[in-house]
Amino acid sequence: RKNSAGMAYCFCCGSTTGGQAEILERLREKFDSVAKIFSNVTFICILSRDGKVLAEKHTGEKPIKVAEILDPLVSLKKAAISFGGILGCGGCPILHIRGQNHIFSCYDVNTKILAFYSTMHKAMANSFNTTNADSQMKPIIEDIKALLSELDDDYNDKRI
Repeated sequence: RKNSAGMAYCFCCGSTTGGQAEILERLREKFDSVAKIFSNVTFICILSRDGKVLAEKHTGEKPIKVAEILDPLVSLKKAAISFGGILGCGGCPILHIRGQNHIFSCYDVNTKILAFYSTMHKAMANSFNTTNADSQMKPIIEDIKALLSELDDDYNDKRI
């Protein structure tokens, strides 16, 4: 599906009820908020811990296939957790990988993962302040947590 700005997005929770569709639309709006902090977000998704895509959005010319990033993402998260354990700092709820002209970010959100890819000019990528961005992301992450809880509650109510 495409929104009014021509950006492709997909909500992958199977058939949705009216309540779920509304929650998913609000979740998509949060994706837009993330893009205001991290410039030029070309791909963003929410994944369950078992790798199921709950929602995704593509804005780049070449859509990223989630299946192509799942194994590396899982390996990356495991390595970050292991490294954190070695250093005695436990989990790793936020992870950024900076390249020459991109930043890949992961945030733990409840039992799910918000992952996204941002492209930017080399100078901006080098100077981008992820600590400041993480501070700006806090209220968005809290909103996404609440929306995912609503989605889980709505889904569980439908199963009863």
